[in-house]
Amino acid sequence: MLSSQRQALFATALIFSVLVAPVAAAAAVVDGLLRVHPDNPRYLTNDSGEPILLIGPQTWHVFQDYEDDRSSTDFDYDGWLDALEDEGFTFFRGWLWSDGYYSPLPFEQVIVQGRRVYDLSRWNERFFDRLRRRIRAAGERGLYTSVMLFQEWSVNDAGGLRRPDPWLVHPFNRSNNIQEINRRSHSGAKLAPVHSQYLRRMVDELYDLDNIIWEVGNELGGKSGPWVRQVVERLRELEDEKVATDPLNQGRRHLIWVSCIGNRAMPGPAYGADLVSPCNVERYGVGTGSSCFDVARPARPPAADGSRVVLADADHLEPLAADADWAWKSFFRGHHPLALTIPNGRKSLPWWRGRCDLDRGRQNTARLRRSLATIVRVARKADLAASVPQSTLMPDHPGTVSSFGYALFSSKDPNAAGPPDGRRFLIYQAEADNGGRPISVCGLRQGRNYRVIWRRLDNGDIFFRDRRTSVKACESFAGSQGGGILALELK
Repeated sequence: MLSSQRQALFATALIFSVLVAPVAAAAAVVDGLLRVHPDNPRYLTNDSGEPILLIGPQTWHVFQDYEDDRSSTDFDYDGWLDALEDEGFTFFRGWLWSDGYYSPLPFEQVIVQGRRVYDLSRWNERFFDRLRRRIRAAGERGLYTSVMLFQEWSVNDAGGLRRPDPWLVHPFNRSNNIQEINRRSHSGAKLAPVHSQYLRRMVDELYDLDNIIWEVGNELGGKSGPWVRQVVERLRELEDEKVATDPLNQGRRHLIWVSCIGNRAMPGPAYGADLVSPCNVERYGVGTGSSCFDVARPARPPAADGSRVVLADADHLEPLAADADWAWKSFFRGHHPLALTIPNGRKSLPWWRGRCDLDRGRQNTARLRRSLATIVRVARKADLAASVPQSTLMPDHPGTVSSFGYALFSSKDPNAAGPPDGRRFLIYQAEADNGGRPISVCGLRQGRNYRVIWRRLDNGDIFFRDRRTSVKACESFAGSQGGGILALELK
């Protein structure tokens, strides 16, 4: 036996080893439901009260498998989440498809006369189990995701761009369901009860999860506005029922996103939703040349005015040509930039087969993804809750903050897009402006001192520090060779 002295020493050592033993890091779970920031409606927040920029890459096969592409490798969902968490992203778009080239689908299949067909009155539990499991896994990594309820590209072939035609294997094709519904559209009397029950099941399955927003649908037709509003209202009704039946749900509502209705310029009709995405390439995207990748005209997005939260989704705005310049300009216009990425192993896609070189597309979208990761780093240093985007591209306009046209500045009244209060300025100089021409900045507090910081566009690192004393209301600052982010902070 140990002596009493040795026992005491052993016990002390054991206690010390427990105290200093490494503790596994807790999962970065999301901090409550998203909601529009009360002080700055361009951005979002959650229970933390901190401003949130929804930013991240997306790809088509996060929740379902694409069954038509035999040449592709399986999608590594856990690896996808790990990478998003490591890069500091906050969000990814949760794609869902409704045609039979994807699996699983929400409806159960039955055998009729030797054929598999869909019974639109029976649910495929494998679909809902996988969806819930994957969304929860994202939330455990601190990631928000959308739930895409309807998919235009599963109903229509986009003028022949998608091959094989998804309608041939769609559950709403008469030859593929036992109810004999035949509706190549999202609206219609026969589809209404099916959609209503589908929405109820989705809300029942996912309502308790904090890390979702509802996306009504992907690139719905320009005439679908009234039907979109009905979907938004139905979602509100279903969530209100949850509140009525359980007092603990009081005030619990998920945000709703209307994504690219027709080709409207934004902020167009939101149909009662909280978030919008433009699909007007002329205003929000890059102009392309003769190929899928050539940028013939740089992006010139307008500033978010605070009437809507604007998600600038590259999927709607020349997805393979959207570049770092587009992402930075979208961010500096008060938008939330989202990028499309092509996963490794994806050899072909039915809607780009024969049109675009996917290897080159993969390289382009990978570069764009790296730019988004840098924007994350820069955004963390910005005071987004008080930030207003410069609203004019005219260098000599009297309301101009930066002569380069793209700036975020602090304001005492960001809700009303008030003038600069002189505390903080964040200014974008594009890489194309590699001559390093001077930048004029107005709105400074005359006679005060400012810290001057330049950050790199490729990784956000600081490469220059300075101090400017006794400034005038408008000052000129030396530009940077190769572009960068100029930060001015009141001392």
